[in-house]
Amino acid sequence: MAFAVPIGHPFEDQDGISLEALRSTPSILPPENFFVRQLINKFCNDLGFLPQPIFEITTMESLVNIVAKGAGVTILPKPYLENLNNDNIRVIPILNSNLAREVGVVYRKDKYLSAATRMFIDQLKATADNLNLQN
Repeated sequence: MAFAVPIGHPFEDQDGISLEALRSTPSILPPENFFVRQLINKFCNDLGFLPQPIFEITTMESLVNIVAKGAGVTILPKPYLENLNNDNIRVIPILNSNLAREVGVVYRKDKYLSAATRMFIDQLKATADNLNLQN
């Protein structure tokens, strides 16, 4: 997970932002019934507050577009933000936070896995390992 801030925002030149910034910075976040928002709320609650976004938007694309227009900041999965290559936002890591999502694959060991399925799982593991090395 990482912050997305609009170009020209006071945070733009920072190398990292504390999650504490959500206490006083206008933010645009997913609604409370979304897993990402629940994760953000949990870690903010551990810091003694709950974020009070100025907008709640259901799609990541819309969140990023509103942020790019300068309405506030958001927190979304870092790989998603980096792959956008959006020149109107800057992706900034979250300081001193374990704010992350777990991804898993569930399958039955007693059932046949096709070669394509095994290759998919291997590729997923390699991608996850690569992302962990980059962070």
